[in-house]
Formats: sequence, C-alpha cells, structure tokens
Amino acid sequence: MKSLVLGLAVAVIAVSTSAFTNYRARAAGDIYVQVGTDTWQRLSDPNDYSPVNCQNISDQECSFEQSASDNTDHGDVLTREQISNIPSLVGSAQMGQYDL
Repeated sequence: MKSLVLGLAVAVIAVSTSAFTNYRARAAGDIYVQVGTDTWQRLSDPNDYSPVNCQNISDQECSFEQSASDNTDHGDVLTREQISNIPSLVGSAQMGQYDL
C-alpha cells in the first residue's frame, strides 16, 4: 500500500511540474504583430520577432511592443481601438502585416 501511495504521489508531482515547464509569464516586453486588418496578435515568444517579416501590404504599424513598465496581460489579440487605449504599447516605425 505504501508503494502505491508513493507511486501515485510521484506521478502527481511529475504531471504538475510538466504543466509549468511551458509557462511563460506574459507582459512587459511582449510584441503584438499585425496579422490582419485591425488585428494584432501577441507572439508566443518575443525573441521570434523579426522586422524582416513585415510585409508592405498595410498602412498601419507592423508591430507594437509593450513597455517594460507595464506588467499587464492585455490578451492574445488586440484591435486598433484597444491598442489606442493602452499607452504602454509602442508602435514600430515599419508598416505592414507580419508574415508569421
């Protein structure tokens, strides 16, 4: 019985630990890229951003970066209206949609 309880405890710990290994705190430094008309999507990893992927097919900012002073999770997808109400999002100089 002890070995069954111990085995179950080890299994629970292993599963709970693996659930957090892919977790990344989101907030400051996040980058949102334009993926459609009036739609910006947060990149899962800001290090994946490359300005080369900005395609000149839009007259709106290709990306917005969340300033280091803002730790708020603003969500995975934002519209132009939402972005205009979040002063901590800084627009890129490049225009266009982002090629994911």
